[in-house]
Amino acid sequence: MVDERITQYIATTRKNGYQDAAIITRLKESGFSEQAIQEAFASVDTTESTTPEPQPITPEQTPPTTPQPHEAQPVAPGQTPPAQPEVTQTPVERRIPEPTPPKEKRYAGFWMRAGAEVIDSIIFGTLFMTIMFIAIALSTPTALDPTLPIGAIIAYFVLALVFIVYEVVLTAGAWQGTIGKHVLGLKVEDENGQPLSIGKSTIRYFAKYVFPVLWIVVAFTAKKQGLHDLLLNTYVVRK
Repeated sequence: MVDERITQYIATTRKNGYQDAAIITRLKESGFSEQAIQEAFASVDTTESTTPEPQPITPEQTPPTTPQPHEAQPVAPGQTPPAQPEVTQTPVERRIPEPTPPKEKRYAGFWMRAGAEVIDSIIFGTLFMTIMFIAIALSTPTALDPTLPIGAIIAYFVLALVFIVYEVVLTAGAWQGTIGKHVLGLKVEDENGQPLSIGKSTIRYFAKYVFPVLWIVVAFTAKKQGLHDLLLNTYVVRK
């Protein structure tokens, strides 16, 4: 009966490029008989299929391990085959992605900014007229001017303060602009592309409305800056 352990060893070592003479020598050194070796060779020669690589076994006689390309050492019967050398994997080089080029800024022109001002005026004008109407209806005339109720005077100054806070806080906030600018996809930023601080936003507001006529220079500057923008190095850009 053909010893399957020997046939598997022969098939495996042949695939690894070893000559029959070397295989026979290793089998004899491992204690297998000449007859068993010849029967195994005959069985391997008559089969066309390749067998899987033999797994370690521990009977009375253990077939030798597959010889390595360097000089293989014989394995005595009953001895555990030596472990295969570990293969060191070459680490894969990790490529650092190229930095993304900065996005080109698109500055908001005169008409875009004027449109944002119109939207803010409609929103705040509606609120202003509604509150003033209620204040006049509920208040009493003043001693200096019976036609001007005291409630209307108070409401006027309160609303003026609210509008200042509205524009200053929203310009320095996450939107970087008022509702009108947000609707049109605009934002206000400093020379580094960052949101304005509350202090800088406040100064910008008063510079903008103290000289409203000079706001027209937006139409003539390269980066569409008004006088208040030029003074503070601020820009209105498209998101």
